[in-house]
Amino acid sequence: MTPLIALLFMSLATWRVTRFWLKDSLIENVRMSLEGWLSKNVTKRRHRKLLELITCPWCISVWVSAGFTALWRWQEGDGYGWFVTGLVWLATAAGAMAWWRTMEDA
Repeated sequence: MTPLIALLFMSLATWRVTRFWLKDSLIENVRMSLEGWLSKNVTKRRHRKLLELITCPWCISVWVSAGFTALWRWQEGDGYGWFVTGLVWLATAAGAMAWWRTMEDA
């Protein structure tokens, strides 16, 4: 799969996984429980950062896109090199947020 096609699919998948975590009701209880626990312990720096990470679509999308990019790299092998892999990762996160702004902020 070419990097551009992979980028399109991975940005859509990243947007969907990010939305699933932040907005879907299927895991709402888990999400609220984790956010509540972290909010009670927000005085600890690592809890504050983790709370920010799990509630911010920009933050989550970076790590979700890293996972998809790692899977793409594993499937494709070393054919594209680390530089292209890094560009695909960043572009996937940016593409996911473009989808987020289009679908969620409309």
